[in-house]
Amino acid sequence: ASFVSQTGNSKGCWLIEQPNFSIQPTNSFELTIGYHPTSSELSKAKLGIFIKDNPEPLFIDFQGDSSVPLIEAIQPNVDFEKILIGNEKVKKIELKNTGKLPAYWRLKGAQQFAPNITFSATEGELKPSKKFDIVAKFTSQKPVQIKKPLAVEVLDIDKTRMFSSFNVNISAESFDVNFDVMFPKGQQDQFEFGQLKVGQSRVISISLRNRGKYPVDYKFAFTNKEVAKYLKLSSKEGSVKNGDKTVQVNFTFCSNVVVKFESLKCLSLAVIDTQTKSTTAQLSYSITASTFYSMFTV
Repeated sequence: ASFVSQTGNSKGCWLIEQPNFSIQPTNSFELTIGYHPTSSELSKAKLGIFIKDNPEPLFIDFQGDSSVPLIEAIQPNVDFEKILIGNEKVKKIELKNTGKLPAYWRLKGAQQFAPNITFSATEGELKPSKKFDIVAKFTSQKPVQIKKPLAVEVLDIDKTRMFSSFNVNISAESFDVNFDVMFPKGQQDQFEFGQLKVGQSRVISISLRNRGKYPVDYKFAFTNKEVAKYLKLSSKEGSVKNGDKTVQVNFTFCSNVVVKFESLKCLSLAVIDTQTKSTTAQLSYSITASTFYSMFTV
């Protein structure tokens, strides 16, 4: 008859199916050892087999390494920042298996971000020490602001049990640029100075208004060098804050020689978004003006 005992740092996780047994001469016996860990750690045990009437027992070392599925997000915050409506921005959500076991992950509530934010994958397997990038794409056709968490659930490879979950905080904003260029009444988006005497000046004032959410920069530029000799601007570039207030720009035409311009495109206006530094509009304007000397015949 034989007796088996055990020692180790985690006795509760080891199981001997039949601690006492007998072996007949020339026969063998199969001893079953069970391992049932209750925490993530490296467990060790020493089994001592004490044989009756034998002064020297036999010792066998056992060890078991236990873990749970573990996945983490490399960056728990994803910020798309601000984009203009109609544009698109892509960010990556990087997942890494930091455990010792293959794990399964899935996004919970990904549909609440649709249709503005879409994800290249919503679930999948991840082996130990491996990484996976979820490509998140943000776009919108109207102003919208998003700030909410995305839950990531971690399961065993067979998807029988969820072991943990964590949040990836997602924020995004899309905005529109509402920029108005207002000409005096009777002017149809062009500068009509009419007829002037040589040396006479005339002023046309336009108003710039920003009805968007953020300040907007503007910049005028001449596309015709000949007109630039006679047309002066009170402000070629500047910034228009959001709100009801307008910025007034004066255009003064004066020529000391006889000239004539008939619906000639000569001026461009660039509207620049201060958040993205991108040109959101490129407008062009024409001029109609003529100068003459006073003449009479005797």
